[in-house]
Formats: sequence, structure tokens, C-alpha cells
Amino acid sequence: MKLGIIRGSSSTRGNTDGILNWLLPFIKGNYQIAGPGIAPYPTELLIDQYLPAMVTKYPPQVKPWADFVRSCQGFIVVTPEYNNGYPGYLKMAMDHLFPEWKSKPVFIISFGGRGGAQCYEQLTKVLAGGLKMDVIDGIRISVPTKYIAGSTKIKGDEPFVTEHSESLKSAVSKLLLSRPFEQ
Repeated sequence: MKLGIIRGSSSTRGNTDGILNWLLPFIKGNYQIAGPGIAPYPTELLIDQYLPAMVTKYPPQVKPWADFVRSCQGFIVVTPEYNNGYPGYLKMAMDHLFPEWKSKPVFIISFGGRGGAQCYEQLTKVLAGGLKMDVIDGIRISVPTKYIAGSTKIKGDEPFVTEHSESLKSAVSKLLLSRPFEQ
């Protein structure tokens, strides 16, 4: 069983690494992280060359991404909120594929100044409605301004993060008990 952890951002000024530091100890088993700048994440817009819902063969630049997504039984998306939405790189990566996402379980960890609520809502609509994934849960983390605008970055042990640990345990359990993971 393989779980895909998808980063919404790999900004060197961002807080995704700190959220991952908190998340990863709760994950047991086989997982792989993908995200902007981390193979096999697509790095350029190629969907003008094909229609993902009807593709029979992906362009060579997209095939590793399709193989990665196909190899995972479920996903955790860890993403900051950008301008009341989710990052463009994440949208682009999701849009490159269609059948590979269908019916796979996913939960979302969004974070931002207002808890990443807009990001979570928009991403839920795309994943459940557009890509036909099974969105099983979500965690929204409100990040204090000093971690967003200042030089202080999340490490993963801050109380505003760890207060969500019980919710995370529950979400991971739901994800691993979902249909693709049952054996």
C-alpha cells in the first residue's frame, strides 16, 4: 500500500516543511512525497496538448506523474492558502490527470492566516466534484501572522499545529480504512 503526500508549495519562505514535520510521524508504512520541484510533479503546463479525461497516452513529461498517482492508493494534500485559494502549481498538477485520481481517497491539510478555509473549500470542490476523488476529511490550521509575514517558520511542534493531532490521527485512520487500502 502506498500513500502519496502532495505538497501544494515548496516555497523556501513557506511553512509546508513544518507541517510535514508534524504529519509524517503519524504516517506508518509506505509513502512518497511529491510537489513543486520534487519529481515526478509536472513543472510546465502541458494540458493544452491533450484532454486528460480522454487520454490514452500521456506526453513523456507527464507520464512519471501519472505513474506516481496511479501507484498510490490514497493521498494527503498539504497546502498553504494563497490569496484565498490554493496554489497554481497544485491546480496545474491535478489538472494534468483525470482517470488516475478517480475514486481514490484524499484528505486535505490546509493552512493560512484564516485557517486555509478558502483553500480547503475550493480544493474540496475540485477533488470531489471535478476529479471524482473521495474527500474523507480535512484539517484547517490557523497560522499566526509572524509565521506568514515574518522570518519565523513553523517547525511542527507549535501548539496551534499540535492542537490538531487528534484530528490528524482520526483522518489518517479514515484514510487507511477506506476502500483502496482494504485487503
